[in-house]
Amino acid sequence: MAGLLNIIQFAPFDTPSIFRATIRDPVKHNAPDARRILRALLQPLMWRNSKAAVAHEHPLPPRKLNVALLRFSPAEQVSLVGSPLLTRDSQPLFGAVIVCQHA
Repeated sequence: MAGLLNIIQFAPFDTPSIFRATIRDPVKHNAPDARRILRALLQPLMWRNSKAAVAHEHPLPPRKLNVALLRFSPAEQVSLVGSPLLTRDSQPLFGAVIVCQHA
């Protein structure tokens, strides 16, 4: 975490001695306020939005499911045995379903 704060120049915590004294050492030794301070430090860096909250700003196209019929050689079939891509009840991966036809 010290490296991240250094890269983004999150002063004064980008200085190793200050990071150690105010964050690392108190958390390491379970100081009473250490977790509260760490949470307050991380809160502005870890901002998250739900998809619904930003849908009006960044409209997404409707999802599309692509199905591809692939024929695997016997060697490929052996190496893919047990793969979740080959099970009929698996969920689509990145909007694609792979359907295998065994010889």
